[in-house]
Amino acid sequence: MSDHNLFAYLAVVESSEWVNTRSPWANACSSARPRIVHPGRIAAPNPVAEPPRGWHDPRMITVRPVPVDAPAAVALVRAYLTEMVDRYHGRSMPASVVDEALADEPAGDAALLLIAYREQEAVGCVGLRRAEDGTGEITKMYVSPRARRLGIGRRLLAAVEQAAREQGLRILRLDTRTDLVEARAMYAADGYTEIPPHRDRRYADHWFAKRL
Repeated sequence: MSDHNLFAYLAVVESSEWVNTRSPWANACSSARPRIVHPGRIAAPNPVAEPPRGWHDPRMITVRPVPVDAPAAVALVRAYLTEMVDRYHGRSMPASVVDEALADEPAGDAALLLIAYREQEAVGCVGLRRAEDGTGEITKMYVSPRARRLGIGRRLLAAVEQAAREQGLRILRLDTRTDLVEARAMYAADGYTEIPPHRDRRYADHWFAKRL
């Protein structure tokens, strides 16, 4: 490959990577990627589809409790466990492996399950499980990929903390993993501190607690 064509190729790659770091709407619209019309020339990208009106408006997000067997709850919990299992193994795993994880962490073990909605679309969830007296455990914290970076995780965390206070709980615990960098950063920023393990779970290697 000549130097001229090599530089043209690298320009395409860098431009494509720039697009991929944009919002999920840019990624979802394949026409936004630069188009090669001639060796060494890059055509201007087509217009990017705009997100639905109000998508970034926090007033459009509501959090409310739902039964653990509600269709939205079942779908979100499975999506959460699918991502946990896939990230743990570093690749997409068979449904049977997710089924095993679901058997170990059933939705029904949560005394309360909260779901975040954008209008009528369920985009995230979090569960609250009672432990010993005065202590609760946060479980199944999840936000769907296309709804991330909108503050929904913090909304769910605040909502489950408020629910814990209303139930008379004084301490909240949770577990997470090393590769879930964003989650660990969110918990630390909200006042959670690392503690020794309080549960033995395959998909956990960090444990946190917070006094309410």
